[in-house]
Amino acid sequence: FACLCALMGRKRGRAASTISELGGTASEIVSFIRTDARAVAREQGPSQTQLKSALTSSFEPAWPRVSAEAAASIVGGIARECSSSSAGARRPAGIVVGLRATSRAVKRGEIRVVVAASELQPPLLLAQLAVHAHAAGAHLAVLPSTAAALGQPLGLLRAAVLGLQSRVFDEAHALVRLVLAVPPPQPCWLQCCASRLRERAREAAVPSEPGGAAQSW
Repeated sequence: FACLCALMGRKRGRAASTISELGGTASEIVSFIRTDARAVAREQGPSQTQLKSALTSSFEPAWPRVSAEAAASIVGGIARECSSSSAGARRPAGIVVGLRATSRAVKRGEIRVVVAASELQPPLLLAQLAVHAHAAGAHLAVLPSTAAALGQPLGLLRAAVLGLQSRVFDEAHALVRLVLAVPPPQPCWLQCCASRLRERAREAAVPSEPGGAAQSW
């Protein structure tokens, strides 16, 4: 017992950091250690910034020019819509915020007009939104505004895309008329992509027999 107490009370020495400090036959037991070992350098992949710049360089669509006055009128209309909503609501009813939520609502046919900031990166995301909006019959207005300017009326730091639902905003609404006054994007590839989307939707709606090809009814 006395020996055990003496061992427990003894201070632990510094841990050995090299094979030679271990002493004895440790170098023979640890046989996997190599003298020519070196650190493996990780391959440097492209950063997110470089990827965005690569996507921007060759694929950026040319959107219709919108005057600063028209963009300010639309942002002001969104601010008036927010101020007229109930005080307890986080945002006005009928306004969908964000690229993902707006894209899903556009595909469901719930959106009448879409307002997007031209600074949305990478531009392919905005081009994809334009294709879905054209296929669904929703009007898209690309404003020369920042995402911060669109999000400010809603109390958000950024809002690159806003969608106005048809059940709340009819064509006679003042904000909808302001957005409809902005010319929609009409690049040469837009109608081709939208028609292909409609074809895929029709193909998916055709019932098919188990294990067989789709049949037209």
